[in-house]
Amino acid sequence: HHLDLHSAKLLYHNCVLDPTPHLLVPSATGAGSAMDKLRAAAQALSDRIAASGAGVCERAVLDDSTFSFNVLLKGNTFTRIDCNFLDPDQYPSSGVYLSSSEDNNEPGLQATLNGIMEKFQEKGPLDTVVCKVLESLGHSGVAQRLARPQTSSGAADKGGDADMADASAPASDAPMEDDDGASGSFGGGSDDDGDAYMGGGSDSEGGGGASSDDDDGEEEDDEEERMIMIECGKRQGRWERFEAAYADAEKAKEGDKPGMSSEHAAARKRQIFDPREAFLMLSRELLDIFRQQSLEVFVDSAGDDVYAWAVELCAFAPGSGLAADMDEVRRRYGYSSVRFTIHFMRGLHPFYPARVELTRPHFKSWALGAVASHPMLTPGHWDALRPQAHLIDQVKAFLQSSARVDLSSPFNDLAAYPTSCYPPSQRCLAQLEALTGMPPLWVADGGEGRDPDTVRMYECRDASAREVGGARMDGSNDGSAGAPGKKRARSAEEAAREAATAGGASSGGAPGATDTASAGSGAAGTAGAAGAAEAGVKPAKDDKTYWARGTGYGHGDKGKTEVWDARASEAAQRARDEQLQAVMAALGRAIAREMGPRPAAAEAAAEAAAAAATAGGAAAAEAAATTTAAAGAPSTSAAPAGPSLTALLGAEAEPQDEVTAEAPGEAEEAARWARDPALCARFLAGSCLLPVLIRELRLTSFTDMCARAPYFTTVMKLARELCRPECAAGLLARALPRDLEGGARLAGVLAQLALPANQYLRLTAQALRDKAEEERRLTHLAQMSASAASLAQLKAAKDAMRELRASMRLALLTSEVAAAAAVLAPPGSEQADASAALASTSNLSASELEAVYCDTLRPLQVEEVGGLAGEGSHTYGAEARRESVAPADRVTRLGREISGLMKDLPLSSSSSVFVRVDDERMMVWRALITGPDDTPYAGGCFLFDLYFPPTYPAVAPQVKLRTTGGGTVRFNPNLYNCGKVCLSLLGTWQGGKGEGWTPGLSTALQVFVSIQSLILVPDPYFNEPGYERTINTDEGRKQSRAYNVAIREACIRYAMLDILRHPPREFAAVTAAHFRLRAPYILRTVDAWVEEAAEWNAAHAAALGGLRAELAKELGKLTGGGPAGGQPQGAGRG
Repeated sequence: HHLDLHSAKLLYHNCVLDPTPHLLVPSATGAGSAMDKLRAAAQALSDRIAASGAGVCERAVLDDSTFSFNVLLKGNTFTRIDCNFLDPDQYPSSGVYLSSSEDNNEPGLQATLNGIMEKFQEKGPLDTVVCKVLESLGHSGVAQRLARPQTSSGAADKGGDADMADASAPASDAPMEDDDGASGSFGGGSDDDGDAYMGGGSDSEGGGGASSDDDDGEEEDDEEERMIMIECGKRQGRWERFEAAYADAEKAKEGDKPGMSSEHAAARKRQIFDPREAFLMLSRELLDIFRQQSLEVFVDSAGDDVYAWAVELCAFAPGSGLAADMDEVRRRYGYSSVRFTIHFMRGLHPFYPARVELTRPHFKSWALGAVASHPMLTPGHWDALRPQAHLIDQVKAFLQSSARVDLSSPFNDLAAYPTSCYPPSQRCLAQLEALTGMPPLWVADGGEGRDPDTVRMYECRDASAREVGGARMDGSNDGSAGAPGKKRARSAEEAAREAATAGGASSGGAPGATDTASAGSGAAGTAGAAGAAEAGVKPAKDDKTYWARGTGYGHGDKGKTEVWDARASEAAQRARDEQLQAVMAALGRAIAREMGPRPAAAEAAAEAAAAAATAGGAAAAEAAATTTAAAGAPSTSAAPAGPSLTALLGAEAEPQDEVTAEAPGEAEEAARWARDPALCARFLAGSCLLPVLIRELRLTSFTDMCARAPYFTTVMKLARELCRPECAAGLLARALPRDLEGGARLAGVLAQLALPANQYLRLTAQALRDKAEEERRLTHLAQMSASAASLAQLKAAKDAMRELRASMRLALLTSEVAAAAAVLAPPGSEQADASAALASTSNLSASELEAVYCDTLRPLQVEEVGGLAGEGSHTYGAEARRESVAPADRVTRLGREISGLMKDLPLSSSSSVFVRVDDERMMVWRALITGPDDTPYAGGCFLFDLYFPPTYPAVAPQVKLRTTGGGTVRFNPNLYNCGKVCLSLLGTWQGGKGEGWTPGLSTALQVFVSIQSLILVPDPYFNEPGYERTINTDEGRKQSRAYNVAIREACIRYAMLDILRHPPREFAAVTAAHFRLRAPYILRTVDAWVEEAAEWNAAHAAALGGLRAELAKELGKLTGGGPAGGQPQGAGRG
C-alpha cells in the first residue's frame, strides 16, 4: 500500500509488460542464468569504467535490464546513455535498445544511437555495445581500454561474459575506426554489419567462429528472427525521431500550455511515469506484439507515431457471421481483415483511456459508434494495468459476436476509399459519442427512431464488458476480486475530492459551478455557480462544518476542507470545450461538404434576422447617446456618426485557431466522398448529435455562452449547418423523449436563445463603439510615444475589443440560426397557455400547479423599467446619477449578465428570483427573492437594491436589503436591520479561500443564489457567531425555535402583508401572480406555525393567528373571495 515511485514503476512493468504466470516471482538466480550473466558483465564493465573512464565515461549502473552510464559530449557536457536489453532472459542473445535520457543532447545523437542499434538486433554483448557507443562519439582510446581485460584472467575473472571473453579483447592497439573506415577495429575485418562486435566470426552464439550444426529449418527461423529484430530496430528509430520532433514542437509553444479537463487532471494525478518512460513502455509493448505477429492479428504503428496503432484482425471463429462476411469481402473487394486504429493520449498514458476508430469494412447498424464509446474506453472503466493486447481482444470479441458487414456498401472499395470506409461525418459523430457519453437516438429513442439491430448491438456490448471487465456499467469501477491485474476502485468520496482538487467543472454549466442544479429547483437545489462559490467543495467526513461557508463566523479548522479553485475550474471547462470544439468544427465542415449549400430561404431568413439585430443595436446606441446627453452625462463617443455596427463587428470568419483548424489532409480526404444529403441526414438524425446540441444549449445561459464564446460559436455554426430541408423533420422539429432533455426541440431551444442574444446586441452596441474609439486613441498614443505603458494599454484594449467582438458575433450568429431554423421548423403549440391555466386552478395537482406557476412567472423574471434610479426610489440612485461616464467594460459585462438572467435565474414555486434593470442606467438593479419553503421566510417577498460600481466586474456589486420593516427588523444574522447583507462574496465578511469575489468569474447571479440558498435557511439562528456549537442539541433546537419567533411574525407583516397592500411598482405583476398561485400553501404554512406555537408560546400563537386573519383577507382580494386553487383535502384550516 505504500510503494515508492521506483517500486510502483517496477510493479507496472512486471504486471503489464511481462504478464506471465510467474508474476512478481523473482527471476531464477542460478549461476548459469542469463540475468546472472548480464549482472556479472555489468559489474565487470562498471569496475573497468571506474578504473579507466578517464573523465569521459562514468557513473555506470545496471537497473533491472537497463545499463546506464554518463558519457562526455563535444561541448564538454555529459549525457546519460541507456542500454535497454529487450530480452534479458536470453542475454547475450538479446537485442538492445539505445537512448539518451537527457535533454541537452547534441544534434544527431539519437540518430547515431539508432545506427548502432541496427548492428545489435540479434545479439548485443554489453561491453561490446558500450565500446561501440564510445567509439562513435569519438572516444576510441577509452573504448579500447575498456574492452581490454584489466586482469590476467580476463573478463571471466571479473564475472563478465565467459563465452564472450575472447571476443571482448581487441586484435591490436591500433586506433578504432568509425563505421565508414577502411579497416575494422575489433576482431579484424569490417564492422559495417556489426559482426566484429560479435566475435568476428559467423557463429550466432558468439562462440569464437565455430561452424553451426543447426539444420536448414533452424537457420531459416534464425534468419526470420533476425529480420524481425532489424525491423523492430528500424521502427524504434522512426518512433524516436518522431517523438523528438513532437517534443521540439511542444517546446516551441510551451508558453501557452492548454488546460486539462477534470478527467485529464484526474489521470494526471495518477500518472507516475514521465513522458520518456511512458514512450518507452508503449514502444516496448508494441514491439512485443509486433515480434509475436500471427495469422490472426497484425499490429504496427500508424506512420511513425507510436501513440497511434494500426490493427488488422485477420481471422475469426469458423462458422461465425463475421467470418462468412469477411470471406465475401475478400471475394468482392480483395481484403479480408477488420481494421481499426488505437490512439493513446500522449502524456497521460497509461492512465487515460485510448480512443478506438474503426476504418474498415463498413458494418451494418452503428458499429462505428458502438466501438468508439465502448465502456472499457471510458475513464470510469479504463484499466491502466491491462495490456493493450487485451483491448484488441475485446474489440475483436465484440465485433465477432455482434457486428455484421454491410456487403452492399460501395464504401468497402479499398481503391476508392483507401483511408476509411466511413464518411468523415460519421467518424466525427462516433468521436462525439465517445467524448460526451451520450447514446445515439437509435438506442435512446423509444419511438419510431429506435433501431432494433443497434439496440441489440449496444446491449451485447455492455453485457460482455461487464462479464469480461468485472466492472459495473453504472459508472463505478469496483473491480473484481478474482480478476488479475484489476486496479482498486476509488470510492465516490475519493473521486469527488480528486475532481475538486483538479478544479473540475460541471458539463455545460456556468464557470464556477461544481454542483450545479437546474434553475428553478428551489433553495435546496439552486446552488449552481453561486452555491459552489459560497459553499465550496464538500469537506471530508471527519471534518465538521457547522455553518454555511461564506455567511458567518463560527469555529473549526478551515485548513482541512477542500477549496474550490475558480481559475482551475475555468481552465478545466476550457479544456473540455476544446475537445468538443475540435470534433464539432470538423463535423460542421463534413456536413457542408456532404450535403452541399444551405437552402436560399433559410439563408434569407438569417440575413434578415442579422439586419434586424444590427439595426436594433444601432438604434439602441443612438437612443443611449441621446438619453445620456439629456441626463447631463457626456457620451464617451459620437456613436451615431461612427461606423455601423456591422462594420465594427467585421467579418464573421476570423483566422482559425489550432482547435478548429482543418487537420492535414482533411480536404483531400473529403474530396473522395460524393455528395449524399440523404445518407448524411439519416446518420445525423440517428446519432447522439441532437441530444448533445440540446443539452449544450438548453440549460446554458447567454452569459455562459459569451464567457465561452469560441466554443459556442462552433456549436452555433454546427447548428447552422443543420438548417436544411433534409434535417427539418429528423433534427430541427423533432422532439426528444420526455426522459431525455425534457422532450425539447432544437428549433425551440434556438428560438429561446434568440431573445437574450438580441437583447445583448442592443445593450452592448454603444460599448462596442466606445471600445473601438478607445482602441483608436491608444493606437495613436502608442505610435507617438511607444512606451512600455502605452503598448501595454493598447494590448489590453485590443484584447478587450477582440473579446467583445467575439461575444457580439456569437449573439448575431445565434439570432441568424434561430431565424433560419424557424423557417424550416415553425414553433409548435405544445406549450400550454399559462393565462388559460390561471383561470382555473382549483382542480390542479401539485405538479400541475408548479407548471402553471413557472409558466406564469417566467416571462416576468427579467425586465427593464424606467425611473428605477430616480430621486429617492433606490438606495444607490444618487450614486448612480453622479456618474459622468459609462465604462465600456462594465457595460459589456452587465450586458452579458442581463441577457443570461432570462435562463439562469432560479424559478420555482418554492423560491424564485426576479430582477428589474433601470432602462437608462443599467448599473442600477432591484431584485425580489421569494422565501424558500420550510423556512421562517416561506412565501414572503424580500426586496434588494443593487449597484454595480464603475470598476465592476473587478469588484463586487453593492447590495442592500430593503425589506427591514423601516429599519426595525433583523431577519437574519447576515441581514442587518440597516439593510447590510453579510456575505464573503460581497466582501462584507472576511471569508476563507475560494469564497470571495473572483474578478472575471463571479457574477450577480451568484449573489442572488447565495442569499436564496445560504441565508434564507430553516435555522438562521446558527449563522450567529459561535452559536453553531449547539447545533443538533436540545438547547440549540430550543434557542433556534425562539429565534424564529420574530422572523415568522415579521415575514408575514412585512414580506407578505406590506407587499400585498403596497406592491412595488416594478414587481406589481409578480407579487400578484405569486400570492394568487401560492395562497393555499402560504395559509397552510401559517396554520402550521400557529399550531406549533400553541404548544409552547401562547403569545406567539395569538400574534400569528391575528396576522393569519389579515393575510387571508388580503389574499382573498386576489382570488375573488377565496384562496386561489382552493385547498386539497386534508390541508388544514383556512
